[in-house]
Amino acid sequence: MKLFYIDGKKAGEAYNLTPPGISIGREIDNDLILDCDGCSRYHSKLEWSDDVWKLKDLGSTNGTKLNGEKISSTQTLKEGDKIKIGTQSLLFAESMPKEIPQKSPEKTSTLEIKEDHKSHSNPTLSEIKQESIGKPEERSSFSDFFGKRSEDGSFSPLDAKINIFGKKEKSAASPATADGQKKKSPIVFYAIVILSAIILLSMFVLIEKLYNDNSQKETNPQTQKNKGIPLMVMYEKQITTPDNIFRYELKISGDKISVTRDDLKCHVKFRREKQSSQEQIRELEEGIKNTDFMNLQQPQFGISADSTDESKKLTIAFGREVNSVTIKNTFEPTSFKEVVTQLEDFSKVVLNIPSIQLTAEEMTEEAQIAFDKAEQLFDNYQANDKNLTDAIIRYQIAIDMLENFEPKPAMYDKAFAKQQEARSLRLSELDAHNKNARRYELIKDFDKAKEEYRSIMNILEGEDNKMYKDARERIILFDKLKSGSKK
Repeated sequence: MKLFYIDGKKAGEAYNLTPPGISIGREIDNDLILDCDGCSRYHSKLEWSDDVWKLKDLGSTNGTKLNGEKISSTQTLKEGDKIKIGTQSLLFAESMPKEIPQKSPEKTSTLEIKEDHKSHSNPTLSEIKQESIGKPEERSSFSDFFGKRSEDGSFSPLDAKINIFGKKEKSAASPATADGQKKKSPIVFYAIVILSAIILLSMFVLIEKLYNDNSQKETNPQTQKNKGIPLMVMYEKQITTPDNIFRYELKISGDKISVTRDDLKCHVKFRREKQSSQEQIRELEEGIKNTDFMNLQQPQFGISADSTDESKKLTIAFGREVNSVTIKNTFEPTSFKEVVTQLEDFSKVVLNIPSIQLTAEEMTEEAQIAFDKAEQLFDNYQANDKNLTDAIIRYQIAIDMLENFEPKPAMYDKAFAKQQEARSLRLSELDAHNKNARRYELIKDFDKAKEEYRSIMNILEGEDNKMYKDARERIILFDKLKSGSKK
């Protein structure tokens, strides 16, 4: 099987897949290196297992899509499946599909042209002279455009026979020149050249003005109105009980996203706002279009149970389409739930915050799960270079979940203290690996030095800092040295 590039600079090229599999990402030690936006260092992996190819996401930032859907677990691939990693689209197939453009054949190389040129012998001076005898004089000067030919075939530009250098040609039509009379200055020719330049410049200024006028028309509010409005989203969730009011609100307008959360009983309240890129907004809009929300009708309201009243309202507008749906004390329709999930994922990516539409009990539960996993990784940090880094990340999730509680629960203080301890230990591990690598370099044991530098890269995975870059550069250098010694 093969992976075909559907778009990008390598559109039409293919990568042959061979067991046991390949890793895909931006880093140089991947089997398939993708230099595109949205691609993580170690993004995804294709594995040959049980006589089939399987696709797995490696915890990338933007996720891996299979046939337009983001995957959350290992997926079995079949002929014709489309994989999207960042902005790069790939096709899993056996042969080149017709719809993928083939690469055009390369042009004849400079070497081939030179060889062809060498096959022809250079003409001698006598041949050149012989060839030029008897041939009429060809005029290629700009003055020819303004001249005229007489009946005998002689050329007379503006009756003065002036060429581009201002010299007169000797002919029967110019007896003054034949008699040695002083040549006239080509004033008329220069005047025409200057006039032509002024005309061309005026045309350029006119075209530029027309272009600017058209640009202003396109940015005119009335013109924009005809094209439709940009994406706007308003999502509100409120849960009311006899002893508490919980409210969550997410707004997207233009390139700004804001999230507000209020939990009166648990004393949790905060608001965050951030700008997102146009590419992120476009992806979100495309995701919403892929659902049936814009055609969703208003469902019937339900009756509250256990004195708990829960309502959700989602309003979306883009282009010339607008729809607003309110869910109250009843189940969410599928398309409503799909859009809410996309908005939740979008807020995580843009705002870099945990799911803040959860209730206080749900946030405490999520914090406990993250904390327990962090403890497990910390206790076994020597089993894997990444365990310490993963433990620090899990502790941070627990901290983020609990930092807005007033007063803060005991788990918050414990997670904060353990995270600091893990950070300190990780610095010691990095320092030890770095010293060992330098020592192996001195004794020219480059294989062991590479192992130490690779451990540093594993510990710092996802952190684009100086130590990570230095370790990667040293590994590349050792590979070049090894390759050179083999030659």
